[in-house]
Amino acid sequence: MRIPVACILCLAFVCVPGITAVAAQQTSAVPRPLTNQDVVQMARAKFDDATIVKTIETHTASFDLSVEALLRLKDAGVSLSVIQAMLVDQWREKDIQRTAGNNGGGACEAFTVF
Repeated sequence: MRIPVACILCLAFVCVPGITAVAAQQTSAVPRPLTNQDVVQMARAKFDDATIVKTIETHTASFDLSVEALLRLKDAGVSLSVIQAMLVDQWREKDIQRTAGNNGGGACEAFTVF
């Protein structure tokens, strides 16, 4: 049985856009926040501190920075400068949330000073 070329082309025009749309959705998915485990993996993979710190600075994070977690990070070989970057990132995130809360969701208010 032979399938007409027109049917194959029609099928291609119907299926290919759907496939590429699914692929685009998968690649544009929002990355998950960095975790302590991500930092440990990078340290164990021998990434230099500057690379790990830059990754922390440029990605959202959800770090556990309790005393116990900090001790585990140190025991896992994470350097002090990386741990400090994690602490700064946590402080920065809290400051952003606090500032947004004080400005009514981040909106700027105009006022005149006399």
